[in-house]
Amino acid sequence: MLKIEPVITEKSMNLAKNQGVYTFKAPVRTTKDDIKRFFKEIYGYTVVRVRSVRIPPKVKQNLLTRKKYVKKGYKKFYIEFAEKVEFAKFNIK
Repeated sequence: MLKIEPVITEKSMNLAKNQGVYTFKAPVRTTKDDIKRFFKEIYGYTVVRVRSVRIPPKVKQNLLTRKKYVKKGYKKFYIEFAEKVEFAKFNIK
């Protein structure tokens, strides 16, 4: 089972509303075929197109304690479905 979560930002909401492209975060090892298979098996949606962007890990610093930590990297997927999709259905954690 994949751990996929929707990206809810102003940009992603505009993409979903205007172009029908939905944005999701997933682990780095996830492939486009995994994403297509996941949405077909779990939700029954046909995926037309999947684009992916790899977001690298970043080193951040706590402002109070000055300790450094690593923010994990992930993959962001832009997904187009064949049919109309209800975004509220994707409360995936």
